[in-house]
Amino acid sequence: MPPNYTWKKLTYSQIPASLQRMGTYKSELKNQTIYMFHTSDKTYWLPAIELARRLHFCSSEIVRTAICEGAIHSFGRAIKTGWEGQIDFLPHIPVAYLNNPEYRKYFAWLMFDQVAKDSFSSIFTNRNSKYYQDHERWTFDFSPPELEGTEVAWADFTDRERKNCFIREIRSIIGIKAPSVDTVWFNHPDDKISFPSEDQPTASNNEKKAQIPDDITVDIEKTPRVTNRHRLVRFNKAGLHFDLDICTKRCPRYMMQAPTENKNDTEEKQGNEVIAVKQGDETGDVPRADFMVREDQDFLESIDKFDLFQKLLTQLQIMNPLWVITHSTGQVPRGTCRKLHKIGNRFREYLFATVQIDEDTKINILEIELEHFPLIQVHSPQL
Repeated sequence: MPPNYTWKKLTYSQIPASLQRMGTYKSELKNQTIYMFHTSDKTYWLPAIELARRLHFCSSEIVRTAICEGAIHSFGRAIKTGWEGQIDFLPHIPVAYLNNPEYRKYFAWLMFDQVAKDSFSSIFTNRNSKYYQDHERWTFDFSPPELEGTEVAWADFTDRERKNCFIREIRSIIGIKAPSVDTVWFNHPDDKISFPSEDQPTASNNEKKAQIPDDITVDIEKTPRVTNRHRLVRFNKAGLHFDLDICTKRCPRYMMQAPTENKNDTEEKQGNEVIAVKQGDETGDVPRADFMVREDQDFLESIDKFDLFQKLLTQLQIMNPLWVITHSTGQVPRGTCRKLHKIGNRFREYLFATVQIDEDTKINILEIELEHFPLIQVHSPQL
C-alpha cells in the first residue's frame, strides 16, 4: 500500500461512471467517503467503511462500542509494565475471545498501540460531527492507521480499460505495525480452565453439552438477556496480521478438575433457538450472541509444509528462469546446546535454500523441524 498521505478522500459521487453500482441507493450513498490512491498503472477506489470493517468491525460487541461510545475502556483495563502488558476484560465481553489467538492479537494491538486507539476512537468522533441536512444520514468516516508497506488482499471489479479498480472487499492485511509489547496476558471474570482428572467419573449422557445445531436464527430486532454467556456465530474469516508476532496468553482466575469427557468450561454453549446480537438488558427474552469473525489459523502439518516448500522453490524457478535457486537438507548441529538440537533420540532436520535474484540480491531461507512426528524422517518447520 502507498503512504496514507498520498490518498485522496472523495465521495461515491466522484467515482468514475464506469464503476458506478449504486443504482436505487444513489441518493443514500453519494456522500459516503471513499479513498482514492494510485499505483504505476491503476487508480484504486477503497470505501472507508470497508477498510474500517476489516480493521475494527470484527464482532457486534466491538462495532457497538465503536459506534456508540468510541472509548476502549468499555472493553476493560490495560496495564503495561516494561515489555509486558495485561488486559482485564469487563464481564460483558465474550469470554470465548480468550480462546481465539486472533482476537487476543487484535485487542493487544488496540489496547497498547496509540495509533490503533486513535483510529478506533475516530469512528465515534466522526459520527458525531458529520451529518447531512435532514440529520438522518450519517456519512461514515474514520482515521485509518498508517498502512504504508502493508500487503492487502482484496476482491474487486474494474472498468473496461482496467485503469480504475473498485475494492469491494478486503480479505486480509499483512504487515501492520505491532505494539511495543512482547507478551500480553488476558484476564476475564468468567475465565475458567478445567483439566481432566482420572479420579473423577466421566460425565453421564445427560450432563454432556449439547451439539451445535445446524440452523441458528439471528434476530437483529430482539433484545437478548444479559444473564447468560454469548453464543458465537461463525462468520467469514478475516485476516489481520502484524509485522512482529505478539505473544498473547490467558491468565484464568479459576482452575478446576473436570471429568475427562467434559469440554472446556470456556467453550460457549449453542442451542437450537433464536439468538440476538443487540445490547442486552434485564428484560431480554432470548440468548445473546456475537459474531466470530477472526478465526484461528489452520497451521499445516510439518510434512505438508516441507512438500509445499519444495514445490514453492520449483514454481519460483519456473516463473523466474534467470534466478539461481539451490537448497539442501541436513541435521541441526549440536553446537553448545544440550537438548534443543534433538527431538527424542534423533537430530532435528532442517532445509536451507538460497535464491540468487541478481548480483546484488540474495535471499536465504531456513526451515527447522519444530515438532515430533515419529514416523516422519524429514520435516518442514516454521519459516
